[in-house]
Parts: sequence; structure tokens; C-alpha cells
Amino acid sequence: MKRSRLWGVTGGIAVLLAACTNDFNSFNQPYSGDDGGGQGDVTVPDSGQGGPDAHGTGDSTTPDVGVDSSMPMEASGDGTMGSDGAEDAPAEAESDALDDVVASDAPGESGVDAAQDAPAEASGEAGGPDGATDAPAEASGACGVAGNKCCTIGLQCHAGACCDPATDTCVGLGGTCTNGDLCSSGQCQACGSTTGANTTCCAGTPQCGSSGCCDTSGGGNGTCFANGAACSTAGSICGGGFCQPCGTAGGPCCKTGTACSNGGCCGTDGLCVPSTVAIDAGVLCCGGNACAAGDCCDTTGGGTACVADGAMCANGGKCSAGVCGSPPCGATTQACCTTGTACTNGGCCDTSGGSPGTCVANDTQCGTNNSTVCSGGTCQTCGATSGGSGRVCCAASPQCNNSGCCDSNNGQCYASNQQCSTATTICKSGTGCEACGSNTQPCCANNQCPNSTMHNCHNGACR
Repeated sequence: MKRSRLWGVTGGIAVLLAACTNDFNSFNQPYSGDDGGGQGDVTVPDSGQGGPDAHGTGDSTTPDVGVDSSMPMEASGDGTMGSDGAEDAPAEAESDALDDVVASDAPGESGVDAAQDAPAEASGEAGGPDGATDAPAEASGACGVAGNKCCTIGLQCHAGACCDPATDTCVGLGGTCTNGDLCSSGQCQACGSTTGANTTCCAGTPQCGSSGCCDTSGGGNGTCFANGAACSTAGSICGGGFCQPCGTAGGPCCKTGTACSNGGCCGTDGLCVPSTVAIDAGVLCCGGNACAAGDCCDTTGGGTACVADGAMCANGGKCSAGVCGSPPCGATTQACCTTGTACTNGGCCDTSGGSPGTCVANDTQCGTNNSTVCSGGTCQTCGATSGGSGRVCCAASPQCNNSGCCDSNNGQCYASNQQCSTATTICKSGTGCEACGSNTQPCCANNQCPNSTMHNCHNGACR
């Protein structure tokens, strides 16, 4: 009965401890068939035999029949004898079972503790923040990076860099190797130079070094030209990694021939500026030339020419602050003024050549033929010898039509043998207006001789 109670108590304690530690492995032990228990049992052999079997088994249960008085006291480190042993067994079994549970739990606990402790220990070994700080410094000396040694395993250089055999150092993509070759497609190659003999374009990337351009217009693999240099095709230049047209307004200036077309100029930024546009502050482009600061680009004469500040432009206007002013007007041969008096000094505005017209002096010819004349501020028909208008003497000979005479007293034309501006003057063909009416003078109009002695007109003369 006591034995049953012992196993009941022991089993309850074991279940309780297993639940607390979440370790039920102790219940997976095979059953040996011995009523003394399985592996790890605390039972001693039947018949109470002593000897070697009584040592080292860890059993502490009393024998079924009596007690062997010859059994050494050290037969069991925790064993009991007789009825006292039977009575003490539950307490000792509880202690032994508790020890077994702790021992069996130790390996699992050590594994958990190790897993939990690993991050902290790893952090401590790595040096915490110092380890993260030291990583870039260590990486900067790594092989395969441009400027560092070539790697001996795997890729010699990374990111397109080339291993320079002369120095065993990585050269960056597009860089120049020791012997002058170009790093292209991961190798130092005798191509891609913009100077010297190796100017053939590389097959890989980059085709040309130093931001040069591969010009394939000549055929083959093409030729490399330096950035900003003229390419092989006229009117093209290397810029931005490729050959492009040059010389147009707003585009790059050409390096050979005319820098800019259509009279443009090359600006300080290397781009073409159209004619008459400022290249810099106060400096105008004028037909491909740069005028001095403050000068004018004169286009009033039909062409383009730089005119110094203060000088006259082709239109007669004055150059001031880079602008050709309006020409003066009103004087003879000057343009007619568009406001106020068109022409000064009694001149006339001759518009026969187009607006705004040109001023001509009084009594001078207007137009291109001898049919109009400036008179009284107006260009009018001239030369008529009769009628009320158009009788103004023309500027050039013959001044009057039909052999008429120009009377200098009033500038009017009179018909032949007709009275001129006064009663004692008469128009004589070929000689003009002459005095008449006195002795030996021509007879006046209507054969009058008012101032002669006899007041008689004979054969056209007075007597």
C-alpha cells in the first residue's frame, strides 16, 4: 500500500515539474517490465542481494524480503534500509525526481539561453556602433575598386573598371591606363584616344575617352575627336559626346571656317549670336564682327557696318548709345519732316521718288524731268505761256514752252511778242522780256510806243 502511494506521489510531482518546464521527455522512456521501474528506477535487486549490483545503480528502494545485514552502508548513496527506508522513500524519491528534472532540463535551457544571449554577445564582439563605423574604412581598401589593387579571385575589377597590368591597379571606366590605353568594356585597349595614334573608336563603352566623340562619317570603326574640336564633316563639332551641327544661331560655334553663319558672331559662351544682337554688355554683333562697346551696327544704308558712337549713320542720323538716330529733316536734300513744316527756307517736298520725300530749294526742279519746279513751297507744273496756272518758269532751259520768255521780275512765262510783267516790257523770242516803247526800242504790245518822240511804231521799232 505504501509502495502504491509512493508511486502516486512521485508521478504527480513529475507531471507538475514537466508542466512547469514544458519538458515531457521523461514520459517517453521504454517500459522494462520490472516492477522496480524502468530506466532511472530507484529499485534495488530482489532477495536483498548485496555486492556490486547494489552500487552505482542509483536505486534506493528497499528489497522485497528483509534486509541484508552484510550490505555495506555505501551500497546506495541515497538508499534506505528496512522499514525506515520504506517510510523515507517518498521524500527521497521526490528529491531525486526533482534533481532528475532539473538535470534533464539543463541542456534545453542552455540552448535557449545561448540563442537569447547570442545577439548581445555578437554585438559585443562586433564592437557595437564602432563595428558599423569601421566597415566603410575597411571596404575602401577592398580590391577591385577603382584606385585599389586588382582582385586575385573572381572579377579583377568591378563596375566596369579595368585591371592595369603595369600597376596591378584598377582603372575606372573611361580612364587612361599606364600605357595610354583606354579602359573600355573592362579592358585596357589601344583605342578611344582623342590624341596620338590610338584614335580609332573602341568597339565597347565608352568608345572615346575624355568625353570625346566617335565620328563614323568616314566609315570603319570611326575616329575619336576631343570635346569641342571640329569633327571630320564640315560644319560639325564634338559636343556632349557626339558630333553635331555648328554655326547656327544658338548652336555651338564652328572651330574651322566661318564660326557662325548669316553674319552671326561667336559669343563668350561658345554659342552663336545673330547679327545686330548683343554679344556682351554694350557689344553688338554686326555682320560677323563685334562692334566696340557703345558703337552702332548701322543697317540704314542697306548693309551692316559698325559706326562709332557720335558719328553719322548712313541715313544721316547720329549714332548714340548703340542706336542710329533719326536723320535730320527739312533742309535741302534732306528728308521731308513728317511734322510741322516739311521743308525749311521756302523749299518744297518732292515726293516723286517716294515717301517721305526730299526737300528741294525754291525755283529748282522737282522730279526727274523738266516739267515741275519748286515754287512757293510747292512742286508745280512749269513752262506754260498762257492760262492762269502753270506759268512758272521751269528750272532748266527751256524755261518756257513754245519759245516763250521767262520774266525774271516775277518768274512767269510769257508768250512771244506778248507783254511781260509790265507795260513797257515785251517778250522777244530768243532774247526774253525786253524794254519797249521808247525811241529805237521794240514796239510794245499792240504796236504801242508810249515813250517815243513820234509815238510811231515803224517796222517793229519806235521813232
